[in-house]
Order: sequence, then C-alpha cells, then structure tokens
Amino acid sequence: MSNSSLAFPDLKHLVEKLHFNPEEGKIWLAEQRTVLMGLGGVVEFP
Repeated sequence: MSNSSLAFPDLKHLVEKLHFNPEEGKIWLAEQRTVLMGLGGVVEFP
C-alpha cells in the first residue's frame, strides 16, 4: 500500500468536536472529557 492511497478525514470535523472551557479547565472531544498531555508526560526517559 502506498502513502498516496491513504485517506484522512478533514481537520474541520475534528475541530468541530473539540471544545475548550478555560473557566472550568476542561477539554471536551465529542461529548467526552479529554486530557491534553504533552509528549514528555508519556515518554519514559532513560
């Protein structure tokens, strides 16, 4: 399979489902509460 045959959804659909509520410190993705974490939080350092 070549990379040219891959089809990705339009970013617009993701943006429409992503909601930030800075007053409450909450992030929602399609009606589910979500955690935004930097890569350093999930990578184990040697």
